[in-house]
Amino acid sequence: MNKRFLVGLIVGCVGGGCADEPAAPKPEPEALIRPTSVTELTWPERSYALPTEWAGSTHIQIAEHPTMGTLVGGPSGLFRLQGDQLVSVHEGEQIPEVDEGAVYGLSVAQEFVWVASENGLSVFDGVLRASPISDQLPEGSVRAIAQVGEWLWIALEAGVFAFDGVRLSQLTTVPGVFRITRGGEGLVSVTTVQGESFLLKVTDDGLMQQDLGGQGALRDVVPLRSDRVFALESGTLRVRVAADTGDLVWRRATLSSDEGAEPVTRAWSMSPTIDGAGVWLASPDSVSRWVGETVEQLATPIGIGSVMRIHPMANGQLWLVGAERMVRLGADDQPPPTYCADIDPYFQANCSRCHNNTPTAQASNLDGYAIWSERYESIYSLIQAGAMPKDAQGRVDGEALYMLQRWQEGGMIECE
Repeated sequence: MNKRFLVGLIVGCVGGGCADEPAAPKPEPEALIRPTSVTELTWPERSYALPTEWAGSTHIQIAEHPTMGTLVGGPSGLFRLQGDQLVSVHEGEQIPEVDEGAVYGLSVAQEFVWVASENGLSVFDGVLRASPISDQLPEGSVRAIAQVGEWLWIALEAGVFAFDGVRLSQLTTVPGVFRITRGGEGLVSVTTVQGESFLLKVTDDGLMQQDLGGQGALRDVVPLRSDRVFALESGTLRVRVAADTGDLVWRRATLSSDEGAEPVTRAWSMSPTIDGAGVWLASPDSVSRWVGETVEQLATPIGIGSVMRIHPMANGQLWLVGAERMVRLGADDQPPPTYCADIDPYFQANCSRCHNNTPTAQASNLDGYAIWSERYESIYSLIQAGAMPKDAQGRVDGEALYMLQRWQEGGMIECE
């Protein structure tokens, strides 16, 4: 064969392609995790300003107690939400029993709220006081707490401890845990200040512990099942699922049910739903609840900026914490108290023996709607200081304060 012809044939195939050359295979489309349906929701919202010194904090905690109302913890301590204002729980106290410092976690119990802070573990039942197990815990800050089944999990520098109401035991020696996230099926994720994430589960054979190191720079890890774990990685939503081979693999996810939808790559924060069956996800576009194969979406509140923390509540409300504001989504599920149904029964049970309209009264008369509505501020201040009722002996009646606060916010209704 002529050498010039052979060289020309080779150059022609390389430069222009030969007629029978097979086409390069197209890359397989990315297998995104997607819901099967998406529903738009509209919830009422209410916004509250954060203290100036809290701006930008990622550790603001919120808890709703059914009888003591909304408690908010942050860099300068524990506060109660009164109207539109955050008021220190030490307001009116002459000498606080506990100096909590920065608050890192809140967990609601039946009669009080557990408070994790830089100065240890305390409880709030109208007064902030040392917890009944403080002397059993190692000294130092309590960086996180969470109710996991019947156990209260408590994170200190020395590791994670568990309290079942009677005895305290150490679960793991993983140091520096600052976040405990309860998921589904008894699974829990913990995150350390070094950025490490672990999956934990208490079984009959002891503690199961899985290190997620090497699986990416994961944060906000929420384990719904062993084969369905949600996490964020640099703003990208990822889900760990079982592949066809049975191996567990991480895949990107989208909040759209449409084919060809783009994955979520600008997520701000994520938290489990209150029952651990799904996740709440905040992004610039929406606040979304993903449960099973269904996504429900709310519009991201205007003016909140980036959402730094998400706090679902047992009453169905959702709190979002931004850099300078916090927003409550969802309606108040309780009707406001009235004088006839709530205030007067409280007065008769706790105040009337001294504050009555008789010649033998030991103190000024407080009997009647007009007096309570006119002297609301002074009555509230005395109860807040523990000076009323007389037999309170300095103990603040948190339930009464919450009832009075809601009565005022509801317009001081006399009778329905």
